[in-house]
Amino acid sequence: MDYMWLPPDPNTLKINVHCITTAEPLPNGNSNSVGVIVRDPTGKEIWSAAGPMPGKSKLHATLWGIYHGALQCHQLEEWKTHIETDHWGAFEAIRFQEEMPPQENVQEVLRLFNTLHSNNFKIGTTVREITRIPIVQNGTAAYLARYGLDNMSLFAETPGSFGDKQFMLARDMGLLFDAHPPANFGMGEIIDGDLLQVETNDLNNDSSNADHEASAPLMWRLLSLPARMWKALVK
Repeated sequence: MDYMWLPPDPNTLKINVHCITTAEPLPNGNSNSVGVIVRDPTGKEIWSAAGPMPGKSKLHATLWGIYHGALQCHQLEEWKTHIETDHWGAFEAIRFQEEMPPQENVQEVLRLFNTLHSNNFKIGTTVREITRIPIVQNGTAAYLARYGLDNMSLFAETPGSFGDKQFMLARDMGLLFDAHPPANFGMGEIIDGDLLQVETNDLNNDSSNADHEASAPLMWRLLSLPARMWKALVK
């Protein structure tokens, strides 16, 4: 089955991260932006951030977004986290560090991420998971990244409601109440029209036709009268 977004397991926070880049800088000077959102199992926003990270590649910026989300969960003393990103390279850089040596320009952020996890690990409590997901399941993070690209000058926290943020959060939980069809298919109030007026001539024509049909059997009886009389005499 396909979903917009899947909530994390009980007592777990989910970190969604997306990065967007452009071939040429926008008029505001931005050429990349990262969106990060942390939510609980009910879909409630715990923390979010968005904005450009100048000079960083898509992989590099995505990993920094993941690190900031994990750091925020640590500050909240939430030890069970599930990270989701649609960037294959970021997923592989974290998941397969032993098998695939990371690129030199991302080693610092990976060291920070690993150190945050290992130096604060709590036996029996800490759980960290990372998953690569399709972008259709990363809609809110993608929206934040796009908002940051168009409207922000640096990567920063994005609390509160703005733009379509609440719409995206509700959409991820399947709660698009505003999508219900309007009453009367959006046509407003329905008023009965005037009754159809039938012309008198039509009624007269119908009456004359009925008289004609009723008179047909009488004519047949009159014309066939001699033949019926002769038949009776013969008998």
